[in-house]
Amino acid sequence: MSLLGLVSGATFATEGFRANNHRREVFHQFPNGAATLTGLLSLMETEMTDHPEFGWFEKRWRSVQTQLTAPGGVFPISLSGGDTAVASPATLTQGTVYRLKVASSAEFRVTQVLLLQRVPTSNTTFVEVRGVVVNVPSADRVEIRVLETVTGVLNSANNTTDATKGPVNVYAIVIGTANEEGSNSVGNGRLILPCNPMNYTQIFRTPFSFTNTALEEPATFDKTGIYREKSTDNCIDHMTEIEKAFLFGTRSTQMVNNGEGEDVPLRTCGGIEWYLRKYEEANSIYRGTGSPAITLDADPDKRIITNSTGTMTKRTFNGYMRRAFKVTNNKTYEKLVFCGGNVLTTINDMVESRIVINKNMKAEDTFGMNVTTIETPHGILHFKSHPLFNENPVLESAMLIIDVQNMRYRPLGKRDTKLKKLIQNNGADRRKDEWLTEASLEVRKPEANMLIYNFNEVTLT
Repeated sequence: MSLLGLVSGATFATEGFRANNHRREVFHQFPNGAATLTGLLSLMETEMTDHPEFGWFEKRWRSVQTQLTAPGGVFPISLSGGDTAVASPATLTQGTVYRLKVASSAEFRVTQVLLLQRVPTSNTTFVEVRGVVVNVPSADRVEIRVLETVTGVLNSANNTTDATKGPVNVYAIVIGTANEEGSNSVGNGRLILPCNPMNYTQIFRTPFSFTNTALEEPATFDKTGIYREKSTDNCIDHMTEIEKAFLFGTRSTQMVNNGEGEDVPLRTCGGIEWYLRKYEEANSIYRGTGSPAITLDADPDKRIITNSTGTMTKRTFNGYMRRAFKVTNNKTYEKLVFCGGNVLTTINDMVESRIVINKNMKAEDTFGMNVTTIETPHGILHFKSHPLFNENPVLESAMLIIDVQNMRYRPLGKRDTKLKKLIQNNGADRRKDEWLTEASLEVRKPEANMLIYNFNEVTLT
C-alpha cells in the first residue's frame, strides 16, 4: 500500500515518470527536502486554470437536527397552539401534541419523526422522547405528536446539572418519516447549496545570472562551470518558496505599479493555514451565514490549536485525532503530518509510553521520505519532519495534519514551472535565466486539515 494512496514508489522511480515536470524531478532527487507538499502534489492529477482567479464548489451534507432553547422565559416544551409551558416535572402523553421551542425549524417538515435525546428527569437521569411533526408554525417552533407516554420530564430554562435542570440544549434529530394510509404528500424536500471558495494564482520568479566571463571559467567542483550548480540551487529555492506559500500564504489582490509605469494586479494565493482561518471565522463561507467565530481549542470545530501550555493529556490528544479524521477524502484513513523535530520527540515518547502504536512503512511506499507512522483509533498519521519547520523556532514544535487527497495543484495555462533562458537585456555581457511558475493551491474541505502548535508533551492522565 502506498503512502496516502498515491502512485507507488516503484512506479515513481522510473525515468519516464520522473521527468514529466520539474516539480516531480526535484522531489525525486530530494525526497526529504523543503518542498515535500509541492512534490507530492506533482504526483497527483494537475488541473490547469484559464484565469488567475478560479473557484470550485463544495457541498456539505448534514443531518437535519436542532436544539431546544428557552429565550425570554419561554420554556422549551409548551402546550399545542401557544407558549404556555407544561408543568415541571411533566408527563408527555401518547397522542398529545406539544410545541417545542427550537434554535431553528428551517429544515423540518410535517411527517418527520423527531427523537429528543437525553431529556432530563433529574440531574443524573434522562429519557428519550419521540414524536411526529404535525406543524411548523414559525422559524423557531415545531409541534410534535408524542408516540409514547413519558413521565417525569423536567421543563425549565435551566441548563445546569442541578435538580431543576431543563431540556435546554437537548438535541432534536430526525429519525425518519411516518405517513398515514392514503395521505397526500406533504411539504417539500430541502436543498443544500454548495459553497464556492476561490483562490488566486501567484507568480513565482527566481532569476539568476552570470557574467559571460564567469560562465567560461571551470570550477574546482565542476569542470563544466557554475551554471548547472547555480541553476539547481535556484530551482530548489523556487520550489521552497512555492512550498511556503502553499502552507502559509494569504489570499490577496491589489493594484501596484510594475516599474514600467503601469498599474497591474499583484496576487498572492491562500495556503492551507489561511483556509483554516477562513473556516474558523465568523460567518464562514464553509459553516454558513450567522456562524460564530471559533476561538477556543475545546470547540469541536477548532482547526488551529494553540495549546498554550505546551502540554496536553492523552484524552485531549485523542480528541484532536478524532477531530482530525472527522472529515477525510482518503478511504484508508491516512493523513500526512508536517512537523518539527520536537514533535517527533514527543511522538517517540508516546510510543514508548504505549499511548500510540508505531507502524513500519517500507521505503518504496514513502517515495524515499523518512516517515514515522503511528496508528490511532481514528486513523493513521505519517509524520514527516519538514526542514522549513525545523529551521523555525515557532514551528519546531508544531504539526500540520494534511489531507493531501483534498488538494489540487492549479497552474495557470502553460505557466507551470519552467526554466526561461536568456532573458538578459540585449547587449549585456552576461547571461540571465529564471525559474518561473504561476500557480495556486486548491484546498477542498479545509476542516479535513489541522494545525497544532506547542506539541511538546502528552501526559498519561
